[in-house]
Amino acid sequence: MKPILRIAFAVSGLLPVLLLFNNPPDPTLLPYSLFVLSVFQRRRAARLARRIPLPPPGRLIVLMVASGLLTEVTAWAGEFLAGSTSPALLHPQLIPDLILASGLYAGWGIAWAIVLHYYRFSLREAFVTAGLFGVVIEQGGAVLLGSLGAFPSDPAGALYWLLFIFVVYGTIVGLAYVPVEKSLARRRRRNHWLKYPAVWLLMLIMGWIVGEFVAFAAGSFGLIPEPRSIQTHPLY
Repeated sequence: MKPILRIAFAVSGLLPVLLLFNNPPDPTLLPYSLFVLSVFQRRRAARLARRIPLPPPGRLIVLMVASGLLTEVTAWAGEFLAGSTSPALLHPQLIPDLILASGLYAGWGIAWAIVLHYYRFSLREAFVTAGLFGVVIEQGGAVLLGSLGAFPSDPAGALYWLLFIFVVYGTIVGLAYVPVEKSLARRRRRNHWLKYPAVWLLMLIMGWIVGEFVAFAAGSFGLIPEPRSIQTHPLY
């Protein structure tokens, strides 16, 4: 990376901190700051990841769940601080939300582990692929359609929200991929455009399958209560 790009990338990691000074504060993008830090500390991140007693694909799945849950916590905090009456979460209460989200992100981790067995992705490609995936599927495509509809009257606002979603989803995958990129790249793999639709499709399929399994199991044990106000019942 050229020096000017390294500086710009480093500065971008500070931008989410500025959102904490909004009224209300928005911590949703803080995992991106951690992603930027991890890129500059790749070797240390890789050493920490090697402590997970699993082969690289297994580490990726664990890290994807951890990265996703971290993002889920900051997103929940943003909704809580904003006093949202209809939070854009799997569940308004934090603990059930994390339980349900763990299945979704485990499914994504499995999807990426499968695709990375056959195709190679650079960190940049993985981030962009996940970011575009998020832009398309967030709230069932409602965010994308809403932003496109608002673009003629408010182009800056529309682009802001699309970029916001792009960074959130890109960070989930990017933060998990940084520590294992080198270990997963040791094998020879193909580089073909089919890898992009393949990982998108598998993220949809595996996210749904594992997510539904976790939701069913958690529901069977009575771990998922009826949704209530995020303000009066923040955790459970």
